[in-house]
Amino acid sequence: MTNKLNRFVHKIKNDQLNVLSARVLRNGKLIAQWDRDQDARRLQHSISKSFTCMAVGLAIEEGLLHLNSTLGEYFTYDNLPSISETFFPPQQLTLGDLLRMSSGHNNPPLHVEERASLEEKDWVKYYMSLPLDRMPGEQFTYSSGDTFMISALFQAATGQTVKDYLTPVYLNHSVYMTLIGKPLHLVSLWVAQVFGLVMRN
Repeated sequence: MTNKLNRFVHKIKNDQLNVLSARVLRNGKLIAQWDRDQDARRLQHSISKSFTCMAVGLAIEEGLLHLNSTLGEYFTYDNLPSISETFFPPQQLTLGDLLRMSSGHNNPPLHVEERASLEEKDWVKYYMSLPLDRMPGEQFTYSSGDTFMISALFQAATGQTVKDYLTPVYLNHSVYMTLIGKPLHLVSLWVAQVFGLVMRN
């Protein structure tokens, strides 16, 4: 394993890849590691999407959520786009649409810059006030807003945040995690241990 890891590290350096650390686990045990500098809790952004989707999968297994669960089942607001105003109102978006990041927005809502300047502080209401540009489920468009809505839908359906739901089994470290829209602070070993546990189950 050491030789394989050394070859991997050589490629990282040779190709000037922005990789800071690597961990190799076997049966839950650390068998090899490498760090460009000292491993530390680093700000991790999009990996929060993986934790959110993991929580959703477990909740579906428990019967707490379904892929065809819609936003309209859990969130009701006045003055939202109706079927007469748009060919597909956001209320009818399903959990499956959101998981596939195929919600039908040409310009994905709730990106970092937009969130910082929004006057509407209820992000769920803001998301659901936006008409869709195309039929959901037809085209992938990377969207942090879709993941935020997955997290919000999860919390509305289960009564727990993603963090509270996952902590007893998967988040045994002091991981900083809230309703999606904020990043995580993790060390590499924690990530390897959590997803190693997922792979073994």
